[in-house]
Amino acid sequence: MCPDIGFPKSLANLGHGNPGGCDHAGVLDAILAEEMPVRSGYIFRYSAGLASNLGQVSSFSISAEPVSANTTGTHFFCVDQTGVIHVSMSGPADEDSLELH
Repeated sequence: MCPDIGFPKSLANLGHGNPGGCDHAGVLDAILAEEMPVRSGYIFRYSAGLASNLGQVSSFSISAEPVSANTTGTHFFCVDQTGVIHVSMSGPADEDSLELH
């Protein structure tokens, strides 16, 4: 949607404000557009990759971890710019964790 910028620098860029714009795309509700949102017993963490010399962000990662392991959730998840979702039951998921199919 914003090729000059690449991936968003924060989840706030995906929240409401100016739907369709690159600063506030309007694709996330106010709760998920926070720095470390909590929803359905999970904490979500978004990390944008480094910007190129042109200011484009070409990578990102986002993780979802239970607020309280084995109480609010039993799985840990992560996804990056490849679109592959990884899952772990023993701790934070990363690109070496099992792929979710």
